[in-house]
Amino acid sequence: MIVKIAKAARTFAGVNYNEKKNEHGTGELLVAANFAINPDNMKKSDLIAYMEHVCATNKAVKNKQFHAIISCKGREYSVDELKDIALKYIDKMGYGKNPYLIYFHSDTEHNHVHIVSTRVGKDGVKINDKMEAVRSQRIMNEILRVDLSEKAKRDITNAFSFNFSSIQQYKLLLEQQGWKLTEQNNVLKLRRGGEVHAILSIDEIHARINAHRVDNKRKDQIIALLHKYKQGLSYTQLQELMKNKFGIELIFHVGKGHTIPYGYTVIDYPNKTVYKGSELMEIKSLITSPDTKSKIENCNSILNAIFRDNHKSLTMEDLQAELKKYGYSLMMDGRIVLQDNNSILLRIDKDVVEQLRYHSRCREANSFKITSADEAKLLAKIYNIKLDDVIILQKGKEGYLDKSIYVDMLNSYVSYDSDIRSTMHNKNLVLIESNDKIYLIDKKEKIIVSSDEFSLTDFNRSQVKVNSLTGQENGIKEIMKSDVNAARGCNIIDVVCDILGQHIYVQQDSSNRRKKKRSQQQ
Repeated sequence: MIVKIAKAARTFAGVNYNEKKNEHGTGELLVAANFAINPDNMKKSDLIAYMEHVCATNKAVKNKQFHAIISCKGREYSVDELKDIALKYIDKMGYGKNPYLIYFHSDTEHNHVHIVSTRVGKDGVKINDKMEAVRSQRIMNEILRVDLSEKAKRDITNAFSFNFSSIQQYKLLLEQQGWKLTEQNNVLKLRRGGEVHAILSIDEIHARINAHRVDNKRKDQIIALLHKYKQGLSYTQLQELMKNKFGIELIFHVGKGHTIPYGYTVIDYPNKTVYKGSELMEIKSLITSPDTKSKIENCNSILNAIFRDNHKSLTMEDLQAELKKYGYSLMMDGRIVLQDNNSILLRIDKDVVEQLRYHSRCREANSFKITSADEAKLLAKIYNIKLDDVIILQKGKEGYLDKSIYVDMLNSYVSYDSDIRSTMHNKNLVLIESNDKIYLIDKKEKIIVSSDEFSLTDFNRSQVKVNSLTGQENGIKEIMKSDVNAARGCNIIDVVCDILGQHIYVQQDSSNRRKKKRSQQQ
């Protein structure tokens, strides 16, 4: 876990930055606390104005904004876990009683949250920022219960398990673990958060270098991979592919003031060996930009590399995101084109496309928090997937939900709401009937409540719209054949409700025609 405090600013630019992310759909406001009025009713300008108002109580403080970013590796921590960590962090840093905002961002490979607060409290006192960067990391370690001295020992031992041929290569292994290194009096010091957490003798590193052994067979294999994939990729795209698909990291070295690498190092994690890049391929050959012909010829190789490890769970969206990293675009009907050229390179086999779409539907279905076999059957019908592929939350397990609030909501609507249909529509709630049961579906929160848990006896059927799924499974399958978005489960609840609504309308229309015909005959 990494925590970084941005430089204190005179304005609340952090709010503008995060709100723009929200507008573009790559950010989400998780918490807005200690504002005088309900933050749900506050616009961006209102949030900033209130924070400015708090800071105005101490004119001596010019740099008013506190802005911190907490980031984890990949998806190691969920949104809720990061939120809980951020709340503890804010409190321990002394900003817990100030107005603050916590935003989650999903636009990078690493889950992270942004915290924006005021450096002045509501009492007009400036929050203590002495040694803030050092305190920040120490507090984060306390929250996560991390002993950095123990971590340093583990990282030193792990780095010694690699084959390396120079001190610089060993240092690089430690730097990859986030350590800042200083060399003095024949010892190497490992620092983080301004403190030294371990000291290592340079002589010990030299002893390991002397024991260095090269696996020539593996070396030749890496050379072959570099030659195979460099043809159609830029060096940064090659770096991405080698790390994600083969566990081989290319670390490029760039001189100060330059953008083109002068050299590179290769860390082979599966075989625990560090190579000087020039041993494998000259840097000039590696960083040559591919032409269109090379990218076209290399497309199949890239596809095979992507499918290599995760073909059993790969979705359309996964493949689209993966191909984008390497300069290709995937159309949802299975066509692949170059990002800067709309000519079709190839079309993925129909069976493969259907498998990818199926995995997409499974992922969408399993975004729902369901707690019973009946709810699983409902999702299997709606998403046209196997029942065994629907995951049911186990009672007593973390994440299991108490759905009683929905029962209270429905009772409230029946008793006091004169326009239940509009209310339910605004709250993203729909009712679907299947196998003599009615299910309330919260499309936003991804929750399903069965009529086993609530009663609709007090409802007037004219008050609410209940969509009947009975006998409509074939209609759902047909729409998935013609609609590529529905085929991958995108907004499928709305699509299904549209189908069911049309079915009801046709039935009612036919009934009215029959009544009219009987009336004319009489």
